[in-house]
Amino acid sequence: MYPAWPQHPSQVRRSEKQDLGLFVAAIDPTAFDTSYAQRAEDHLSRLASEHDADFGRRKTPITEVEIPDDVYRALTTP
Repeated sequence: MYPAWPQHPSQVRRSEKQDLGLFVAAIDPTAFDTSYAQRAEDHLSRLASEHDADFGRRKTPITEVEIPDDVYRALTTP
């Protein structure tokens, strides 16, 4: 059984499970650069037009894909 409060790392034996933490900081980029949103949109638009990159923002997701019957059988046969 582990203690309710995490121990200082120097007190944890190698055989004991150490607690891990996660820190997330959300920063509004417009707080530093008011034109960030427009620059990001321009960049993503350029990627879409020059490289057909979408990142799921503009195109409708594909729900079905046609594949040859023999490929389907090979993928689904145990």
